This record gives sequence, structure tokens and C-alpha cells, in this order.
Amino acid sequence: MPDQVPFNEILLMNNTVVHWRLADDVWEIAAYRMSGGGGMLRSVTGDLIQRKSSGGPGTEEFSETLGTVMMITCTKIQSDRVNGPRR
Repeated sequence: MPDQVPFNEILLMNNTVVHWRLADDVWEIAAYRMSGGGGMLRSVTGDLIQRKSSGGPGTEEFSETLGTVMMITCTKIQSDRVNGPRR
């Protein structure tokens, strides 16, 4: 049986996870590293990969925001694979 994964995150390669939570009536969607001290992931431009959505799971706004975070995160993962991680 596969490991159980919480319903509020998507596991990606390179020990990366996209996680969402409700905080102060706004949904926060962000990418994190699960290894090397953890912490929020930064995009190739150096910005934290985090977005907010007033609509919750199942809404168009949430889906678009989640898609944006996933696209930025996957771009960062691919950049690290090709160019090596920047510290």
C-alpha cells in the first residue's frame, strides 16, 4: 500500500511539495523544500513561490492560483536540474 499523503499537498520530485492551507479567510498556496533545512522555495527570479486565493478548493480562482504555483515550482525544479541549485 502506498504511503498516505495529506489531501492538502502535492509531492513533486527533488523533495519539493506544494501545500495549501486556509489562513485568515484566505487560501495560501506555496512551495516548500522537504530536505536541506526545508523552508519556502524561491523561484528562478528569487521571489518566494507563494500565492493567495480568496476562493477555496473547487473554485476557478483556486485552480488558477494552484496552477500558477505548480508552473513556477516546476520551472524552478527544472532550472535546478539543468543549471544546479543557486544558494
